[in-house]
Amino acid sequence: MEGYGMAAVAQRSVAAEVQRETTVREIRTTRRSTRRRHKMAHWKSPKFLLVMMGFGLVFGFCFVNTYANLAVTGYSRDKLSNTYNEEKLKNEDLKVQWNLLTSPHNVVAAAEKSGMIYAKDYDYLGKPKTVASAPE
Repeated sequence: MEGYGMAAVAQRSVAAEVQRETTVREIRTTRRSTRRRHKMAHWKSPKFLLVMMGFGLVFGFCFVNTYANLAVTGYSRDKLSNTYNEEKLKNEDLKVQWNLLTSPHNVVAAAEKSGMIYAKDYDYLGKPKTVASAPE
């Protein structure tokens, strides 16, 4: 029995050593694979996802803000452009009216209509002791 006992002990020690080597190999392979997984799948980590969601929100707010500012600026630019064109047309109409009213024949007609008459005698203020008098 002694020989049988020795063989059993030897088998047990060999089995324990094989089991230990298998465990060590599994630990090493799992460590390597987890390291690789972390390196290859770092984008799956919660911190990274939160940071990327934060960047997405900030980018979204910036995009919407820029779009809104451009839209408001565009609307106000169109409104000012329309107002400018209306005022430009009014200015051109006023220039035409001004030119018509300041033409010589219109000035003479307006003076005659208001009762003004042509002066026949002229009195000059630059001469001493002369007073302008109305013609009779």
